[in-house]
Parts: sequence; C-alpha cells; structure tokens
Amino acid sequence: MKKPFLGFLLLFVLFSSCRKYSDGPAVSLLSKKSRLCNDWVLITHFINDEDVTDKTVTVKMVIEKDGTYSTSETFDALGQLQGNYSNGNWAFGDTKDILFLYENGSEQPTRTFKIKELKNKELKLSEEFTSIDIVHTFTYVPN
Repeated sequence: MKKPFLGFLLLFVLFSSCRKYSDGPAVSLLSKKSRLCNDWVLITHFINDEDVTDKTVTVKMVIEKDGTYSTSETFDALGQLQGNYSNGNWAFGDTKDILFLYENGSEQPTRTFKIKELKNKELKLSEEFTSIDIVHTFTYVPN
C-alpha cells in the first residue's frame, strides 16, 4: 500500500514543480496551440503592478490555428465608434513560453510576449521593455 502512494506522491511533486508557465496550469490535456487559439477579450491591463485597465476601450485578439491573428481596439468617441486594428502572423518561441506577433507580413516580430498563463479560459501575457524598466501584463478571457 505504501509503494503506490509513494509513486503517486513522487509523480505529483515532479509535475507540480515543472510548470511551463509561471501562473499555471501545471498539466493540461489540450495542446498549447489549442488553448491559445481563441477569440480573446482583454479584462485587465497592468503596468508595473498598477492597474491601468480602461473600461471605455474594448480590446479583442483573435488567434487562429492557421498561424494568423488580428487585434482590435474599439471605443466611443463623441457617439461614433472608433477603432485601431492590426493583423498578421503569430508563432511560439522555441520552448512555447514566448508568443511572437508579426504584423502584416513583417519578417521581424513587432511584439513579443512572455506567456504567464495559458488556460482554456484565461490567457495572461507580459510584455517587457527592459530599456525603460516597464512591464505590461495583459489578462484575456474568451470573448
């Protein structure tokens, strides 16, 4: 009876200490690509741990399985719906903990995010600007 319990305990410790993303999940039955590809809407935006979420702006990001993405930022300006849009291709970094966005066919990434959390129902990304010591953290949920 003790040996199966010890084996289970050892597996639990190994899996819980080997997280790919700092905020989880430790184990998922879905592939990283399956979890990432979704229609996302921004719910929080932090800059250096300060909440700067603008509730008057709707930010959406659609990540497709074919390697394309689109983003939209819409807001009401004097009764008129205004927006900013971009699209292009996306790719994982070698260890799948980095997300690269290549806007409109650019050969160099236009944005680079560290994936902090990649769940079926939540995506947390951070974008670091080390030269000016600023970290943006974005949390998305399915749209």
